[in-house]
Amino acid sequence: MSIPITSSQFIFYCACALYCLGFVGNLLHQHRTTLLLLGLGAVLHLVSLGLICSNFGVYALGRALRQAVFLPCCLVFIAIFLLRKESAKTASALSIPVLIFTIIALFQPFPAMPPCPMMQTPSVLICQFLQTLAVACFFAGGFYALFFVLKKQHDHLFNQIVLDGFVFYSLAQVFGAVWSYLAWASPFAWMQDHLDTAAIWLVYCGYIHLQYIQKFTIRSKAIWAVSGAAIVLVITVLLPLPTTVTRKLSPPKKPVLSQLTVLGNNVKFNIGNNIA
Repeated sequence: MSIPITSSQFIFYCACALYCLGFVGNLLHQHRTTLLLLGLGAVLHLVSLGLICSNFGVYALGRALRQAVFLPCCLVFIAIFLLRKESAKTASALSIPVLIFTIIALFQPFPAMPPCPMMQTPSVLICQFLQTLAVACFFAGGFYALFFVLKKQHDHLFNQIVLDGFVFYSLAQVFGAVWSYLAWASPFAWMQDHLDTAAIWLVYCGYIHLQYIQKFTIRSKAIWAVSGAAIVLVITVLLPLPTTVTRKLSPPKKPVLSQLTVLGNNVKFNIGNNIA
């Protein structure tokens, strides 16, 4: 069985182009146009994920929802959600981090590979989606907190976004523990991914307890939010980036066909080892 990833890749690149155009619209102060372009980009992004799902099954989305590739779409979700209470100018400001993470996403291997048997559970999809959405909240909160520290605008908007991100991240850890138990018979393992997520959770656990310390003002919380976003950026994006860039830019290996049997479905895929 062949693996048709060309169409989903092309649509994903079109989504990235719309994200970039949205940033240009923000520079031109066309804030509603910016949000429209970002929204269309998010729609195409979701269509590309839908094609992955149709080609390889719903559990293939476990890889496609990973943070670097799915982050721009989640940031757009946050921008659209902010329109309920904030102005179009405030919401469209997120086009800046959307552009940054779009560029990073372009250097990621396209996540179109059938899942391994350890990913055949709905908890994988829920965990990956909530964790990526939470990370997007941390970045958005840090972005608005930076504006607050510089006394530009956005008042205390960052605080609510960070708190929402902490809730999503905590839920992601619960579903992640379920996934880990079903796949490896243990809800936690002393491995890099688990330790990284635990470190991030503790950073923001400290953040939400700042309100009980009188010396920590709202400005102190804003500085913590900026610092927390920087820590998340290093752990989730920058540290894995050299490996993923090397895999993206290295010449393709000679395809070696192997078989992967998806447990519980009686479906067999022929997969080239050079596909990431």
